[in-house]
Amino acid sequence: MLVHTATLGSELVPLGECAGRVPADDVHAPASLPADPVSAVDGFAVRSADAGANLGILGESAAGRPFDGVVRQGTAARILTGGVLPDGADCVVMFEDVKVEGETVTVPSGLRPGSNFHAPGADVREGELVIPAGLQLGAAEIGLAAALGIPELRVGRRPTVALMSTGDELVELGQTPGRGQITDSNRWALLAALREAGADVRVLGIAPDRPDELRTLVLAALRDSDVLVTSGHRSRGAGEAEAGKTVHVRHPRRRQGRLWAAGLSGLVTGDLRGVRPSGPAQDAGLCAAAPPLAAGETRL
Repeated sequence: MLVHTATLGSELVPLGECAGRVPADDVHAPASLPADPVSAVDGFAVRSADAGANLGILGESAAGRPFDGVVRQGTAARILTGGVLPDGADCVVMFEDVKVEGETVTVPSGLRPGSNFHAPGADVREGELVIPAGLQLGAAEIGLAAALGIPELRVGRRPTVALMSTGDELVELGQTPGRGQITDSNRWALLAALREAGADVRVLGIAPDRPDELRTLVLAALRDSDVLVTSGHRSRGAGEAEAGKTVHVRHPRRRQGRLWAAGLSGLVTGDLRGVRPSGPAQDAGLCAAAPPLAAGETRL
């Protein structure tokens, strides 16, 4: 089916509306994360060359309030988790490992450069691929994009899907079926499957089993939507010419539901039409149009 599925375009969408969408392009980091060296612990920013010494405390660096001075020989700066490492310092010593007396701190011996802080780009490097095209966006991807300061993403346009039930034996949900009638249950299973796959669905209701009226409804739906999904009785070969479509898949190897077909409209280029058998026993079957819809919106 994907071989015969047309490509829709893409659109820029605010990040807050991107959950469940599919990026049309690879997303690369516009900057490194973190952008600055930041402390992983509460403690003191020092020079490793001053290991074992008594150091004068110059000030404090906290998240959002960096220390603007320079840590030179014999000095240190108090630093809190997330605070930017001051210039001149090359490591952080945890509070638990020092002794503070007034404005002097004694640090242990054996300090290692680069310890207890995150270097720039430790999480993400500038230019790194962070979200590949085609990956459905979830909380993790949206959070990462926000952390990188990306306000909107180019995603595949959601396909519009027309959903039509067919059959004179069907009655609307909530109505009492008469003799020989059944409730239109397929519609609701298909509606849920299509929405789970990311489609914008137009529900067309129940179409009658009269060829001329059915043809008019089908062609109108194909002109106004990217995809038409119908459920109803369909015998092998019946009605294909009436629908103006070329059948590409018919009754694949599956037992439940038996006949199934998918084709492209010859009158409205690129529109996929899926036909499922009717009857409540087939409601649990996977929606025929859902796989290509969920495989990546840019495929539709």
